[in-house]
Amino acid sequence: MAQAAARAISTACGVIQTPTNALGFAFYGAAAAAYDQAGLSADSAEYERLADMEFDRIIASLRHAAVENEPHPVKVRWNC
Repeated sequence: MAQAAARAISTACGVIQTPTNALGFAFYGAAAAAYDQAGLSADSAEYERLADMEFDRIIASLRHAAVENEPHPVKVRWNC
């Protein structure tokens, strides 16, 4: 859990220079949340279920912050 959380923080810090790091932040953050909730002994299906729940919270948060009919939406070249 600590390693996933540290990677999430490190990746988040890079978002300023590399906006696509935001996607990595979401992945590492979801992994950290899953490990925090299930510990280190759960099976992969449990980690995936918990990470999916975290992704649902992330998407809900993004939708809440989104500006409807944004006249100048951000365009990102993901290159991944």
